[in-house]
Amino acid sequence: MSDNNVGIFMLSSRTKMLPTCLKYFNENVHNKYPIFVYHFDDIYNEEDKKIVRESYGGKVEFIELDYKVPVNIAPNEIYFNRNYINYSRMYFPPTRIGYLHMCNFYTWEAFERPELQKFDYLIRFDDDSWFKGDLGFDLIERYKQAELNSDGVFCLNSYMTGKDEPVGQNRIDTREMLFRFFQYYVKSRNIDVKNEKVKKILETNDELAFHKMGWKTDFNVWKKDTFETREWKSWIQAVKDYGGIYKHRWGDIEIQMLYSWMYFPENSGVIDLDLKAKNLYDGHLPGYAEAPKTKDVK
Repeated sequence: MSDNNVGIFMLSSRTKMLPTCLKYFNENVHNKYPIFVYHFDDIYNEEDKKIVRESYGGKVEFIELDYKVPVNIAPNEIYFNRNYINYSRMYFPPTRIGYLHMCNFYTWEAFERPELQKFDYLIRFDDDSWFKGDLGFDLIERYKQAELNSDGVFCLNSYMTGKDEPVGQNRIDTREMLFRFFQYYVKSRNIDVKNEKVKKILETNDELAFHKMGWKTDFNVWKKDTFETREWKSWIQAVKDYGGIYKHRWGDIEIQMLYSWMYFPENSGVIDLDLKAKNLYDGHLPGYAEAPKTKDVK
């Protein structure tokens, strides 16, 4: 068991699913680290909170978040107004703006929350995460081991997706301008990209290969000081200034993955625990559904 200073955070909207998620986490990970459950709107009543805390058996703090579209994003620039994109037109009405607020929170805002600053390590997973079996190892000790055996660690990751797979149009539709932005950022900052495969993709302008790279998923372990470096702050400021999360539906997974490619070698950075293939973890509990909408379009 690790005695490190560790905090867990998640953004939750599935009030009835969270107790099941934490029950399985409790049974299969065995660490009673404090959990911070962030949520939009006043969706957790006292009975809900009681059930969640009982299912986990450790400290659980609920924090309601304010949310709004950044002032540098004009209303007509928001992703749901890009009707020329099939995914936006068919699957992303204005009521789904909560998804963009979620991406914004997970990409960078969570790492600046004052209540998380005291921790040395941070763990993130979603409220529909399915911890299917006993991990059989301590997450923080595995992180430390990875540091000793690599050229730097960005995060531990549950499993990878998308590697060398066919690229569907929906995937491209939710990454509009991402490759071009990445190219521009690397070139304008004269960054020597550490991931050699990605470096070649940028040099050959191979956007299809970019989409076929392996991408991390939603259960991660970080060192908090990862997000205190000058390089991270510069990257995130550029993302915020451009507004790609709200304009093009860029996700936290993509934005964080691109950062890892710039500053960590291919076989380092994102350490794949391969938990899905080992039948220990899945990103979705049985019966999960799309997250509920936020109350207001802000």
